[in-house]
Amino acid sequence: MSETDTANQARDANTARLKELRLNKEALDRAAGEAALPKPKAPK
Repeated sequence: MSETDTANQARDANTARLKELRLNKEALDRAAGEAALPKPKAPK
């Protein structure tokens, strides 16, 4: 494997890791936002 291939593979792995972290953070932020919203009252 060439040095370029190795560098590209490392970059791809890092990109995938950062994407996973961002998606997890967005999911947590969404859950926190939903928890903070008052629940709508059920119609009578």
